[in-house]
Amino acid sequence: MKPDIMSAISALAPLTNFSVENGKINGWDLCEVKSNQVQPTEEAIQTKLATMISDWETQEYARNRASAYDSVGNQLDLLFHDMTAGKGTKSGEWYKAIAKVKADNPKG
Repeated sequence: MKPDIMSAISALAPLTNFSVENGKINGWDLCEVKSNQVQPTEEAIQTKLATMISDWETQEYARNRASAYDSVGNQLDLLFHDMTAGKGTKSGEWYKAIAKVKADNPKG
């Protein structure tokens, strides 16, 4: 899920209770006695959000690959059959399936 202002605030002030309505932060409960946290500035929140979104966008290929790979159980079964058939190399079906997912979803 793409990061939003709530996730940025939570990353900066994890022990804080707050709400966001119409893009405005409401209801800060800073738990100062336990955490000595201070309310992050709007600038700090926007900077953190921009960083989180950039990191999230950079990892799009990884999210796409994760959803394209077959289950681990099915991959192991395919690998077992390849090994049994003497195809524990790049000629095996498991390797071809993994290579296709990687080719279809290249890193940046």
